[in-house]
Amino acid sequence: MRKFLVFLFVFIFLPSAVEVDSNVNSAHYGLERRIKTDKPMEVLKEEVAPKTVKDSIEEILSDWRTAEAFFYDANDSTQTRKDCDGSGAFGRKIESGSIALGSAFTKRLKEENMILLVEVKGYNLNVVTQYGKNIFCVNDAMGDRYNQSDSIFFVDFFPGDLDFYHIQKGKFPVDIKIHEIILPADTL
Repeated sequence: MRKFLVFLFVFIFLPSAVEVDSNVNSAHYGLERRIKTDKPMEVLKEEVAPKTVKDSIEEILSDWRTAEAFFYDANDSTQTRKDCDGSGAFGRKIESGSIALGSAFTKRLKEENMILLVEVKGYNLNVVTQYGKNIFCVNDAMGDRYNQSDSIFFVDFFPGDLDFYHIQKGKFPVDIKIHEIILPADTL
């Protein structure tokens, strides 16, 4: 039985590896055997372009993500940096429609001078800003302790955008996602 299985194995798999030709040559008539060898296929490496900051942000925030929301006053040095002047980490004035974002990619936004507009929903939030209903511009970055992860998000609202109920609550959950990313070349 074992010999039969070996024969069967060779009979099935050997013909694909060995080619038998009948070549007629002027000097010689006969069979010539050529054995095909399995050469490793050449693997073509695709040049993967490095992800841009925009690609990274779109990958992370294209779907709704839960964030922990607070509010802060950009003119209060106990809530921001000591030399606060009402402008955020991006150099833009903090006003209605502005938020501070706490995430690991916030520093990259600042380095690339990008403008990120996020849509916020949840917790009975109903704010109309100059960007649209519940659309906010990231004009500030939260402190380093809030910028550790791309999977945990924190949002600080301008107090004028929140009603009394949200201010009294202090901390509440919201969902955020990208509304628009404006690249520096697109800014005027």
